[in-house]
Formats: sequence, structure tokens, C-alpha cells
Amino acid sequence: MIGLHAELVGLWLSDGWRFERDGDEVVVPGTVVEVVRIEDAARPDGYLFVGRVLDAETQAPIGQGCRTGTKWRMRRWWFENAPGALLPEELA
Repeated sequence: MIGLHAELVGLWLSDGWRFERDGDEVVVPGTVVEVVRIEDAARPDGYLFVGRVLDAETQAPIGQGCRTGTKWRMRRWWFENAPGALLPEELA
């Protein structure tokens, strides 16, 4: 059973970018990558990591999220979705 205690362990905001199409400027907002650690009494180690990628402007989910109890899997997901961001201490 997943508990109510959740702790944000990683947050990264990418820069948006701009380009011109047919004389008009198009602005593409950045993305937010977050990892939350949730207490989970059903797991032997007692926690679960949940990662998700959101559109920075609308907060709509983008792509595949990740739910795992292993730090190595969440590290891999973090590096794939937050390129160039520092690894959160909790995942080291």
C-alpha cells in the first residue's frame, strides 16, 4: 500500500526554444522532469520512485513516466529525460 508521505527528490526544467516559421515566431515551452520518492509499505525497502515529464506551460504529461523501487532504474530514466541535469542525491 502506498503511503501518503511523498518527497520531491529531483526537479529539472529545460529551456524552451524559439524558431521562425513562415515569418511567425513559434515558441516551444520547456519541459519539467520530476522524481518523487513515496513511502510504500508493500516494498521490502519501503519506498517507490515515481518519475514523470511534464509540459512546462500546461503541466500535461509527456511521454512515458517511470515507477520503480530501484535507484539504478530511476537513474537511467533520469539521464534519458533530463539530459545534462545533475543527478539528484537520492538517486546516487
